[in-house]
Amino acid sequence: MRKPFSIPVFITFAFVIGVLSGFFISVNLQLIYGFLGIVFCLFIFYYFKAKKKYFQDKTFGILAFLMLFLLGFINTKWHQPQQNLQHYIHQDLKEKVNLEIVIKEVLKPNVFQENYIAEIQTLNQQKTQGKILLSIQKDSLSKTFKVEDHLVLYAELKDIYQSLNPYQFDYADFMAKKQVLKQAQIQVDEIIFFSSEAESFSKKAEKIRNRNHDNLVNAGFSNTQISLMEALILGQRKQLSKETYTQFSQAGVVHVLAVSGLHVGVLLYFLLLLFKPLIYLPYGKIIRSLLLILILWIYAYLVGMTPSILRAVTMFSFLSLGLFFKRKVFSLNMLCLSALVLLIINPNNILEIGFQLSYSAVLSILLFYRKIQEIFPFKSKFLQKIIGFISVTLAAQLGVLPLSLFYFHQFPGLFLVSNLLIVPFLGIILGVGVFVIIWSSFSKIPIQIVEIYGGILEVLQKVVSWVAEKDNFLFQHIYFSSNMLILSFLMIGIIAAILHLKSKLYIFLLGVNIIIFQLVYLYEFHQISSLNSFYIFIKIEIVF
Repeated sequence: MRKPFSIPVFITFAFVIGVLSGFFISVNLQLIYGFLGIVFCLFIFYYFKAKKKYFQDKTFGILAFLMLFLLGFINTKWHQPQQNLQHYIHQDLKEKVNLEIVIKEVLKPNVFQENYIAEIQTLNQQKTQGKILLSIQKDSLSKTFKVEDHLVLYAELKDIYQSLNPYQFDYADFMAKKQVLKQAQIQVDEIIFFSSEAESFSKKAEKIRNRNHDNLVNAGFSNTQISLMEALILGQRKQLSKETYTQFSQAGVVHVLAVSGLHVGVLLYFLLLLFKPLIYLPYGKIIRSLLLILILWIYAYLVGMTPSILRAVTMFSFLSLGLFFKRKVFSLNMLCLSALVLLIINPNNILEIGFQLSYSAVLSILLFYRKIQEIFPFKSKFLQKIIGFISVTLAAQLGVLPLSLFYFHQFPGLFLVSNLLIVPFLGIILGVGVFVIIWSSFSKIPIQIVEIYGGILEVLQKVVSWVAEKDNFLFQHIYFSSNMLILSFLMIGIIAAILHLKSKLYIFLLGVNIIIFQLVYLYEFHQISSLNSFYIFIKIEIVF
């Protein structure tokens, strides 16, 4: 019997493969258009033929996969700067140019510069598109700019600095995934500044966040407490110290600093309690679903429409729509459809580390949570809740482990301890924090509440700091290549198939996968060791 989630999973899988291929395969799009036309005609023909066979025709399935693959491939190509003739990469950038830009995002400043992501409006008085990294040198006259501020400047567009060390964080690659390909470095006195008269949604959201910040300062919270509140509740990490962020990362709970599904789930829980009386009214369930969607999107707007919050709100919106139309909803369906929508809008989302981590974690929870929980069949409700939380944490960690090793080359051994100490109380921290921010917008908060909530934040930071100090449990500098990443996900998929489909074939495939993984590791590690030995030999020769 065909499972109800098979069609959304199939559609999303084929489209995602096409999206990924679009980043790595270069081909003439005219040929792809022609091939898509042929596949589409065959698809229509076999659709009516397969319809009589209850969709069991393999040829129809192959054609459907090909068509979705090509649509994903073309969608990726359409969103690349090379296909946009108005993009600045098609202009002559060897010399300085006149730029009119609009600030789109305020980045975290460093010791020497204020950093922004800006959208080009005109280049040498010609209409142009594309995002750049704008770095403004700090001095006594330094002025900070806000979202939607318009700037006119005369600058040279250079390549963003690339990492020379293969194990060092590559900032140029990170920005390229955001389609930020060039950088302008200027002094503040080289800017002619004028503000936009019309206020966009993003500028209004920025104003609200700035007002909330001022209200919290006036309430008596310290700068450290405010930066932690803004990171936890609003996803704003610009004011968060590097030390604090590093501690959360080493403790294995850095995900609580990025507003995502965890935060939206907590908010949704409070909203469901608040709107529970509505279900007793005529059309109460429909009204509640619409209110939930509206408030979730308002929250996403206030947070700043970051990719993580968009992913979470999109998924929960699909869930609410499913309830609205009174159809049976499956979590895997909703996960796939939310990913499909986000990738149709912007296929570059799939290159975002946050996107990959979020969907890997949620997918792993859906596949392994129940199976892990079944290992410990306790009758006590209290123990069941503890085991349930441990099962969710382990399932999520299994999904994100390959990505963590690939991108960060480290593994926090105490991730389970830190999650058990922090995440269960995150609901209280977020719920009270939202209440505090709303209260501060209307009147001054009593000093007793400021002290109590500030104390809770300090306890949270001390717990994170205590876990992060256990250096012996933080495994760093782990070698993990892209080939090992692919094989790891394949291994996880085979394990899921073994648990759910219970076929001996998958056990055999798992064994083959493990052997191939080991061979790849040994080969690549030997290659790197030989290369490092060669470099050491060259350095010794140069010295002598």
